[in-house]
Amino acid sequence: MGFDVIGTNPVSRSGEYFRNSIGWWLGLWRYCLNLFPDIAGKVQHWNTNDGDGLDAEDAMALSRLLEETLEDGTARDYQRGFAEYLANIPDTNCYRCNGDGQVRGFVEWTHPAQADEIPMAQLIPTTLPPMVQCRVCDGTGIESRRKETVPFSEENVERFAEFLRDCGGFRIW
Repeated sequence: MGFDVIGTNPVSRSGEYFRNSIGWWLGLWRYCLNLFPDIAGKVQHWNTNDGDGLDAEDAMALSRLLEETLEDGTARDYQRGFAEYLANIPDTNCYRCNGDGQVRGFVEWTHPAQADEIPMAQLIPTTLPPMVQCRVCDGTGIESRRKETVPFSEENVERFAEFLRDCGGFRIW
């Protein structure tokens, strides 16, 4: 799953199509929103595949601004600061098992349409399901918050700036 960004009037092959996974797109567009809210903020549905986007003029302006951040080192500094931030996020107890490393297994429930045909005692379990290893933390009880974060790289900014320069406006699908 991801975001397909399609150029509306591309002038070259690099302006036809840009793709990012969900995580990479979130990191990239948050960067755009943080640095250039006047332009990036025009895309209200940047985090959905609803066809929102920018016109040619705004896409070109955003391209120029992103290229400036690549030239003056802002993107590199942002990437470095982002990596430091990730490295310092503390681990926490797993949200699913509360740090125990185990959770109750699943109970098989009868579909309500069949409830008339089955005695009530069979519809409601009388014993709890057995404990099983938590799949969120793999039984450690610890959850690394670093897994929840989104990636960011200077190279992704560079690819996106190149796309924006030649896309003639874009839509996010």
